Amino acid sequence: MPFPGRHLTALFGSAMLAQSGLPVPPIDPLLRAATIAVEAPVADGTPVVVVDEHGDAVKDALVAVIDVPADAIGPAGMRTITATMAQHLGDELRQAAIAMTWMGTCFRTGPDGSVRVRLPHDRPFVSVKALHGDRLGEALVATDSPAIRLVALRERLVTVTVTDADDRPLADVPVGLFAHDQTTAVHEAFTDARGTATLREPRFLRRTGTPVEAGLALPLATAVRSRVAWRSYTPTIAPLRAPALAEVLVRDAKAYLSDPQRERLWRGRRSGADTRFLVGVGIGVLAIGVDASGRERLATVRKTTRAGELVIVDLPEPSSER
Repeated sequence: MPFPGRHLTALFGSAMLAQSGLPVPPIDPLLRAATIAVEAPVADGTPVVVVDEHGDAVKDALVAVIDVPADAIGPAGMRTITATMAQHLGDELRQAAIAMTWMGTCFRTGPDGSVRVRLPHDRPFVSVKALHGDRLGEALVATDSPAIRLVALRERLVTVTVTDADDRPLADVPVGLFAHDQTTAVHEAFTDARGTATLREPRFLRRTGTPVEAGLALPLATAVRSRVAWRSYTPTIAPLRAPALAEVLVRDAKAYLSDPQRERLWRGRRSGADTRFLVGVGIGVLAIGVDASGRERLATVRKTTRAGELVIVDLPEPSSER
């Protein structure tokens, strides 16, 4: 197992600057990955070949075997990694760069798109990632694999537009990309003042050939979805027509909404100390807040009855019972 010192240096470099009193500039994970030291190819290692979607070799790709275990990084390091990951939710490139830089042993492909790497033998499977520009390839592979082939794909974007029944753009509406027939979005965003939001297609859906739909990411009696028809890498537009909507305001709490069976969560927009949500008319949901000690505070939200209605919810104080 390689000693993860260089990864920890990359991880805690900003913390060292902060302790020294020097200003700490925000470091883009992709820039950090571009400067990470790479290992020499392993003569008797496992060959990794990186190709693009056309099967052409991708030279100079950064290849990482994610082999640094959590116990080698420690609880504080893992908390930092988790927090950094959370800052880049929905951004596969940067999340991969974080894992590669801080938890991986890195190599670089040659002109033929290949490099030999060392796989750990203390576990049955390991994650291997390849990063080159805006291309990302990754796979969970058996550690006794004779060879590994990674297809590094570019990102595809879809612009979602949301209008009301009169074709007026709607701002602050949560939208998301969904795998076909799934209720939880793989990437979410809120529309801007023009009623538009840009969403990223997760590459794993393309690798599996899963159909993708854009839709409203809020509680509705009937889901509003639009099948995304990809045109190569040209940004695609998915129009959505919103039904009549009401609003739920959860006061003095960072909260989420859930259906009564708690099968999924919907997020809202913070407004000062409150959280605002859009919901369909005729919808009853559960408001969930979490107090400072991590205990849930729950309140049932009565069904909305008309478009534009505002339902105000005060979460009860948590029970003192253990």
